[in-house]
Amino acid sequence: MERAGRGLSALAALTALVVVATLAPAARAQRPPQVTATVDQGRIALYEELQLSVNLEGTYDDYQVPKMDDFQVVQEGMTQVLTGRRSSVTRNYTLRPKKAGKLTIGPARLLRAGKVVAQSQPLTVTVAEPEAQRPISWSEAADLSRRASDGLFLRMVTPKASYYVGEPFPLGLEVFYQVGWQVTGADLVTQPKLDGLLVEDLHDNERDPQVQRTRVGATTLNHYPLVRQLATPLHAGRLLIDGATLRLGLSTGLLGSSRRYTRSTEPYYIDIREVPKAGRPDTYDEGNLGRFQLTGALTDDRGQTPKRVTTGQRMVMRVEVSGVGNLVTVKSPRIDASAAFDVQPLPGGVEDEIIKDKDGIRGKRTFQYIVTPLAPGAQRAPKVTFSFFDPTTGKYVTREALGGPLEVTGDRVSGDQNAAALSGEDVRPIFGVDRAKLEPGAREPISSSPLYWGLLALPLLGFLLVETRWRLGERDRRHPGQRASRSAHANSKKRLRAAEQAMRDQLVKDFYGQITRTLVGYLEERANIPATGMTHDEVRAAARDAGYSAELVDRVIVEMENCDFARFAPHGSASERMRETLDRAAALLAELDRVNPRRRP
Repeated sequence: MERAGRGLSALAALTALVVVATLAPAARAQRPPQVTATVDQGRIALYEELQLSVNLEGTYDDYQVPKMDDFQVVQEGMTQVLTGRRSSVTRNYTLRPKKAGKLTIGPARLLRAGKVVAQSQPLTVTVAEPEAQRPISWSEAADLSRRASDGLFLRMVTPKASYYVGEPFPLGLEVFYQVGWQVTGADLVTQPKLDGLLVEDLHDNERDPQVQRTRVGATTLNHYPLVRQLATPLHAGRLLIDGATLRLGLSTGLLGSSRRYTRSTEPYYIDIREVPKAGRPDTYDEGNLGRFQLTGALTDDRGQTPKRVTTGQRMVMRVEVSGVGNLVTVKSPRIDASAAFDVQPLPGGVEDEIIKDKDGIRGKRTFQYIVTPLAPGAQRAPKVTFSFFDPTTGKYVTREALGGPLEVTGDRVSGDQNAAALSGEDVRPIFGVDRAKLEPGAREPISSSPLYWGLLALPLLGFLLVETRWRLGERDRRHPGQRASRSAHANSKKRLRAAEQAMRDQLVKDFYGQITRTLVGYLEERANIPATGMTHDEVRAAARDAGYSAELVDRVIVEMENCDFARFAPHGSASERMRETLDRAAALLAELDRVNPRRRP
């Protein structure tokens, strides 16, 4: 019996072991679901990004994304890990805060059969406003050794610490990063305020600049130019090269991982000096800044250099100013006034060659004149004088050309006669003349004289003119708004012409101000909308009530907002962008003209 009892006990133990071994995987499979959420940083700056990871385990039917109303989801992905028979899923989110403060990420939840079976703890992230950086000196900003150990940083680059008013210089934004890393993208977060500078983007032939190596002490860094611009100082004083903030994608080479980082440039000061008045020659004109050469050539109608000419014979004088400097603002060279020659300028600009690149402005300007000798004798051709200020030496330079001997024959010609010849006023052809009318003694009947019929119709024309003006005046008195409505198109055209002139003169703020006044003035005159004293939203509502389509009104408001921004943003200063704005404004006016609005009372 004892043996039988021991056998039964052993059999029961073996059976229990088999049952436990059989049920253990099922028990593990039925482990309760779990969800945990973590962030890589508990405190970030407003413009930085945050990595949120949500780990999911167990069996569930549905997953609820955590509430992230205070964040923008920039990117999301998922990874799955299988360990034996157990698998886990990790959902990854790249978040960008929308505001500063203590922001909350809600719990992530797992559901089964419509019920919450697991949820993570809510997370709190402190988002701080970016700290204002103290401006430093140009020499500190140029010293890379201060930041060589940072691994990744940005720098605004100017070649020198001081410039003269009107002296163009390259302005670059460069990224420096550790060798072996790779920058995968860059987004502008905040652009620098460059008050006192006229800035335009450069589009040179080097479309794909290469990554270069820079040795800083014992450290080697890669650096790459992200932005190239050309800046021209507008007034003297201490000028701030403000900080710019960018968001950069960076791959460090570790398992091919890539993350985005926010970096800012250090603001620094440069000095802008006035062009000195001491030593300024009388032949100097404002805007002549650079290092230039002057060449001139006088040619006759056969294209040869003349030695002997006759009075009234026209010649072409071609003058070229070439070199490095602000060729855009270069004024026409001075021509010595002389009673022996008449000099008339020709339209220019066609043969100008102005190149703007990372080294500044270079090329040539061409000026041409019609030269006509007026007095006979041994004369000297007109002398050309060009004075400029050289910023590299800080001195004024004067160049001269032509002025050589020239023998002139013939009779004296007055300047008025030559001007008439150039304008064609001395050419009076006679067409369709009847020979009989030229014979002496021949008389025409008075009825064939235009004067007769003109005098006969004059009273009738006067009556019609007075009547028409009275009726138009009466209509304007009864409907005073219609007159303003009719003149809206003509006035807008005048304002556009003023804007075009401001564009030619590179007056950026005046240009965008004229575009805004064109659009605002049109709405005021055409539909009696007092847009000057309204917000953009009020203008939008009033224009829609007047009968303009929502789509057209929105485009007008967008253009007005663009002008408000471009008047103070240095990047809106390029000539190409002003031309595009002018074309868009003209197109908007054409569409507005096709609408017959309801005038406000």
